[in-house]
Amino acid sequence: MCLFYSQIARIFLTFSFRKCRFFILLFAIIYAFSMQNSSAQSIKQLDEVLNAMILADQNQGNADAARLKSLIYDVQPRLYLHEKGCKKNIEKPSVCLTAEPSALELLYEANPLFEQVELITLNILTVRDMNFVLDLARLKSFSKLKYVQFLCNYDCNPATLMIKRPQEACSIIVFYQISLPE
Repeated sequence: MCLFYSQIARIFLTFSFRKCRFFILLFAIIYAFSMQNSSAQSIKQLDEVLNAMILADQNQGNADAARLKSLIYDVQPRLYLHEKGCKKNIEKPSVCLTAEPSALELLYEANPLFEQVELITLNILTVRDMNFVLDLARLKSFSKLKYVQFLCNYDCNPATLMIKRPQEACSIIVFYQISLPE
């Protein structure tokens, strides 16, 4: 009888150990995916990004913040992308690109005009424009890309801005800005 109970106890312990390992593995997988998605969706407002730059490194941070402000607010060589194609405003190599969400597939194409672009601005006019996911891994022609801006013309919720950010694109800073027309 003791032999029977010891065999049952051993089987139970083996089964419990396997069950425990399974749940630990399952928890680890769920945790890894939730952390990846939460970091992929952490899109900050422009002011938060600028403050973080300045606080991270005083000298370099100030220079980076000034460069980002210049890219956004100053007149720069710019490409305009819409569903029918591409338009340049100056003959110099473009450092900024403004696109409509309907032209998103054009960003993924190989194009030598994209090589010097540092800032991509996606103009989002209405809630209906939000039915896309920006995949940073597919932006192969953007060798100098540093920033992606979602420019919302309505009071958008940053949690609805969908972006797929693989490990190799972690250095690209993604942010949003709300610009309500008066």
